[in-house]
Amino acid sequence: AAILKPNPFLLLLSARGSMRFARVWAARLARSCTASLQGKGNSAICGLAASAAASAAYVNCSERSTVQCNSAFQPKENRKAEVLSSPAISMLMSVIRDKRTCQADYVRAADRLMAILAEEGIARLPCVKPQVIQTPCGPFNGVTAPDGHTICAVDIVRSGGILLEAVRKVLPDLKTAKILIQRDEETALPKLYYSKLPDGIEKLHVVLCDPMLATGGSALTAIEVLKKAGVKEENIMFINVVSCPEGLKALANNAPDVRILTCALDSHLNEAKFIVPGVGDFGDRYYGTTGYAEGLWGTNGR
Repeated sequence: AAILKPNPFLLLLSARGSMRFARVWAARLARSCTASLQGKGNSAICGLAASAAASAAYVNCSERSTVQCNSAFQPKENRKAEVLSSPAISMLMSVIRDKRTCQADYVRAADRLMAILAEEGIARLPCVKPQVIQTPCGPFNGVTAPDGHTICAVDIVRSGGILLEAVRKVLPDLKTAKILIQRDEETALPKLYYSKLPDGIEKLHVVLCDPMLATGGSALTAIEVLKKAGVKEENIMFINVVSCPEGLKALANNAPDVRILTCALDSHLNEAKFIVPGVGDFGDRYYGTTGYAEGLWGTNGR
């Protein structure tokens, strides 16, 4: 059984993420085994072949599992941003991006996607700390569960409310707040209309919710409202479904300590300040306000 284990050096390379070098060494090991077969007995042949095969199989399986597991990467546009990546996110994003998706399917996929985003965002809050817990079978290195009383979810009305509800389902006892900002369709500049924040928000960890990060104008306006109320940038986690480079750069320049978590980083903004490829108007597609009957998205006007 021992000869079926992969080469320890390959284990080290794979663990450190050096998959390209691990593949090279697996190939070299296989060639070395082949060269050593001459003049060897059957048992030695089987042992060498098994070692090479096990090492190569380990490398291949490690590489596949790395691609398929939940992960995140940091975009160059903002050092505080993370872009989530997983098969589930890719699947759900495909549904809400597709212009053929009807409203019912759009809502279902968006709600499932936001549930993932809410969980991932909450798990990254500073109040979640490592701890050793006891399972029925032994100790486990886990983390603490967040205390809802130390968190405030803030939505940028109106579409932010969709994401806020996903956060509230995870932590029903958290505080909530509303900020109403509307973008001038001609200038694309944001204008603050209303805000309602809980007392003592400066002592809380804030989860700012808005599905789209386009120019960054609305997000920065909301962040400014929070900062005037005493909230520090490092205590704000901004979660959204789709971001673009322009928005990430705007936050990096004007709110550099705000953390950002998104499900997608798209190419750019078009002349109308819509994210490309994006999803269209997130709120209109979710609430059915407009676009279905006009044929912009959906099937048969539904």
